Amino acid sequence: MGVLVAALAGVIGGVFCALVPGLHTNLVAAAILFLPLDVLSAGVFVCALGSARSVADAVPSVFLGASDDALALHPAQRMARRGFGLLAVKCSVLGSLGGLCLAVLLVPVMMLVFPVVFELAQPVLFWVLLGAIIVLIFQEKHCVRALVWFLVCGVFGVVALDSVREPLFPLLSGMFGGSGLLLGMLSGVGLPVQAFRDRKVPLRVWGVPVGLGVLAGAVLTVLPGLGASQAAALVQSRKIGVRSFLALTGALGTIDLVISLVVFSVLGRSRSGAIVAIEVLFGNVDVQTLCALLGVCVFAGGVSVALSLWLARGYARLARRVDMVVVSGCVLGLLCVGSRVVSGGLGTVVFVIAVALGVCGPVLRVSRSLGMGVLLVPTLAWLW
Repeated sequence: MGVLVAALAGVIGGVFCALVPGLHTNLVAAAILFLPLDVLSAGVFVCALGSARSVADAVPSVFLGASDDALALHPAQRMARRGFGLLAVKCSVLGSLGGLCLAVLLVPVMMLVFPVVFELAQPVLFWVLLGAIIVLIFQEKHCVRALVWFLVCGVFGVVALDSVREPLFPLLSGMFGGSGLLLGMLSGVGLPVQAFRDRKVPLRVWGVPVGLGVLAGAVLTVLPGLGASQAAALVQSRKIGVRSFLALTGALGTIDLVISLVVFSVLGRSRSGAIVAIEVLFGNVDVQTLCALLGVCVFAGGVSVALSLWLARGYARLARRVDMVVVSGCVLGLLCVGSRVVSGGLGTVVFVIAVALGVCGPVLRVSRSLGMGVLLVPTLAWLW
């Protein structure tokens, strides 16, 4: 398979993974190892797959899970509820592409800084992560509720991680994806007609958030368990606009692959399933190979931006013809089946409990991002 063909195939695969619930890039990346491909083509496919998936995730994130509870919604979904879903997708993918390009430009700096930062952070990692969690909790209006919900999620995470095969899929799919879909179904709210007129997003809206996203992603890479939403909550100003927030989270979600490649290249640490596949294929990544794979990431990101904007229009038209509550119900069913396939019977139980816990966040009027306690508490226990 030629390198260009492998890159384009990875883009198509990544976009497909983003649009099909339950089809994670880690599964596809693992499957590619068993195909009769040369090492370079397989590595190019995996990197293109991860980059495209991180960009195209904006489309289902915007249009699925509509609810009448503002706190239950991601800011992108709130825009979709007001008819500006296409603008939300545009802000997110601009942030993704901008963050990807800026992160690649800063790779030489990361290669020099990361070894020093990881060495300095290791002895105090527990306290740094604990401090970040305390900041997240005390940013909430209802701190006590937030703390209780965070700890309950954490205890559940400890039990699930020790009891279930491949627990992350049912755990995270239920806590975040499934709970949002269920809230939308219970509210019986569908999406309104979306505005199709193209709207410009000024550089001042997404430029600074992209810079913040890259900086935060690079710094917080030493803190295991923190995702894009938690990182965004830590660095955002309370006066930041919704469009800027979407650009920030888009950048944070996309640069993770770049940072993971750099960390693996300079420290030999695998931070995701895609990097594990790269490790199996290449053994180690030298500077020349790293540059080639980063170029693939930027290429795949650019192509997937165009595809995401085009697909978003299709989603918006679909919302006018199809009951999105029914669609959400079908997606919820697919996630439940996926949990059974990936993690067995106990995986289904974990998924159902995670959905119930995820619904509790909006009910308690606290941020759903604190649901990451399912990973953060076990991580703290491991670091201790």
